[in-house]
Amino acid sequence: MFKALIVLFVLAFSCAVFAKTGEKVENKIPRQLTEREKIILEIKYKVDRETVMGILRKYNNDIAYGIKNKKPLAALQYYTFATAIEKEWLKCRWFVADTGLNMNWLKRIHKLMLYMNKTQKYMEVAKFNGETETPKYKKAVGYLKTAQERLKKLINNPIRVPAKTWEKEKTQKIRWQEAMQRKYKIKI
Repeated sequence: MFKALIVLFVLAFSCAVFAKTGEKVENKIPRQLTEREKIILEIKYKVDRETVMGILRKYNNDIAYGIKNKKPLAALQYYTFATAIEKEWLKCRWFVADTGLNMNWLKRIHKLMLYMNKTQKYMEVAKFNGETETPKYKKAVGYLKTAQERLKKLINNPIRVPAKTWEKEKTQKIRWQEAMQRKYKIKI
């Protein structure tokens, strides 16, 4: 009887505590940005060189770790890396002005990621079909290692634009920002 009373007391106490915390936690739906807020974000958007290089190094380290342990990343992962590069930086209007890095250098990295994706797809299909001892599969493994070495070399030696070009791009970006601020009457 005494144990049952204690269990009921603990149950009632825990219900009361959780009921109070449930009131505090509200399921808020994130609000959508207005057109004006989207324009302001677009005008303020800036890509940092250190961020770009850090992310590319992380991608390279993940790929190298997978190849070293003979468990390469899935083909979808290479495609995800390539898509992230394309979406975030290749389509960025002011990438050169913000980072000073050459856009063709970044395109080469993007193409290399897509190539690694295709190579890994072939390797996955060959593994599924049990064709891992064929010369074609072994060549694909070698191609993947070579592509990773090229990627490492590209990331370790980034190609920067000349100083005059970089200054020109920066001034064009500043002029564009000022024009957009006047057009939309935004004070930043």
